[in-house]
Formats: sequence, C-alpha cells, structure tokens
Amino acid sequence: STVVFAELDWTPSNISQAEARCHRLGQAKSVSVLHIVLAGSLDERMAATIISKQEISEKMLDKQSKI
Repeated sequence: STVVFAELDWTPSNISQAEARCHRLGQAKSVSVLHIVLAGSLDERMAATIISKQEISEKMLDKQSKI
C-alpha cells in the first residue's frame, strides 16, 4: 500500500501513469505514493519544473473541456 519512487521523469504524464498503475484492479486499501527528493538538489529543481508543467497541462485541458 506504499510505493516509493527514487527517480523522477521529465514528463508529468509518465509519473502519473506510474502512480496510477499502483492503484491496480482489486486494490482495497488506499495507496501512498512517495517521491524521494533531497532539498537543494537537482531533483528538487526538476520536481518544481515537473509540477509547473503538470499545472499548465491541467489548465489547458480544463479550458478545452469547457468549450
């Protein structure tokens, strides 16, 4: 019920897909997904960029669904 990712991918959809696969069919318990990111590291900057990219994608898809 707990998944730990030690690496990040530059593409937010790849991360989302990997997380979604942890919630497999028949999964009764909730799943906690953790990403290991060290403060002040390159991974921290990468995580911030990935989050920004994901937010932009969500805004674009939200606007398109209202059209």
